[in-house]
Amino acid sequence: ETFVKRNMFDFKHISPFERQMADEPGAQVLFATPGMLHAGTSLEVFKKWAGSERNMVIMPGYCVVGTVGNKLLAGKKRKNYTVEIDKKTSLEVKCKVKHLSFSAHADAKGIMQIIRQVEPKNVMLVHGEKGKMQYLLKKIQNDLDIPCYAPANGESVNIDATHSIPISVSRSLLKRQMSSFHVEDGSN
Repeated sequence: ETFVKRNMFDFKHISPFERQMADEPGAQVLFATPGMLHAGTSLEVFKKWAGSERNMVIMPGYCVVGTVGNKLLAGKKRKNYTVEIDKKTSLEVKCKVKHLSFSAHADAKGIMQIIRQVEPKNVMLVHGEKGKMQYLLKKIQNDLDIPCYAPANGESVNIDATHSIPISVSRSLLKRQMSSFHVEDGSN
């Protein structure tokens, strides 16, 4: 069967997660975001499952310092330890913690390769550790001579767009589109 005849994402034993499922008995596997366990479904379910030695959490990559995920990875070799969730909440961790080195993110070499292939006019780095982003920013500017920006969260960046892009539009399409706009001239 092909996806034309059958939905390729319709899996027999996989279903959308509903919050009450976290309390059901039996084996479960949950893929939830965010992976750093700092909020959302992943943290909510982790709080319920962390207290049992029968459970396991697999951290799929890098976790920023200060996140619950990072604290878990720091303590994963110990047995039965406490992790601070926030200033008011600590949680006893009895579950197993494993780290699986997996990332959908490209490394510096991969990013440089993409930039060389695409040949953009500007590059904006928006996700990563500050020091590594600054290193990559300088590398992009020096090696590729492309303006590069790495704004902080919430910071705006203005990029001048000095090039115009010519387009061709048929006269009939332009007339049809212009006739669909009703312009009032102020006289009634």
